[in-house]
Amino acid sequence: RLDRMEQALRICTLWLWLDLRFPGVYGHVEEVIDLRSRLNDGIERHLKGKKPLWQRRGR
Repeated sequence: RLDRMEQALRICTLWLWLDLRFPGVYGHVEEVIDLRSRLNDGIERHLKGKKPLWQRRGR
């Protein structure tokens, strides 16, 4: 799930960059910014719920 969220985040970033590079072609900027924010929040929650590797290995 984390991989898919990170991939979607990269797509959002690309979309926003393309919108800057080619104004008026891509659009929907507000929706993409909102989605990117929600993805960032979800990724952050996911990572906060995981133990660091050193704790998982029992060291």
